[in-house]
Amino acid sequence: MIKSPISYKETYKSAIEQDPSSQEKLIPVKNVKANILMIVGEDDLMWDSFAMAKKIKEQNPNAKIYSYKEAGHIFAGNGVLNLGRIRIATGGTTEGNDKAKSESRKTIAAFLKENHK
Repeated sequence: MIKSPISYKETYKSAIEQDPSSQEKLIPVKNVKANILMIVGEDDLMWDSFAMAKKIKEQNPNAKIYSYKEAGHIFAGNGVLNLGRIRIATGGTTEGNDKAKSESRKTIAAFLKENHK
């Protein structure tokens, strides 16, 4: 019996923890000169995007993180993606995802206006 909805977050976390070369596989962003914007939901149940964004920020302090409480992976609906026979937990609440979707669009527009004239 498969628990529904399926959450992949622990699978990703376990894979990283069990891979002795996981640190070598990180995308090197220390010397990236591009402007980096990361928008994440703090309740992402697909993978730990907030923790990964913080790792990028550690390598490149100029990177910007905008995180949203009660928001999941796709900023949509009640945090469950229904794909017919499979239900995937994406995280967040309806209110949190709606707020993150709205605010992140404004954040992206402001970031692009500021950094890509």
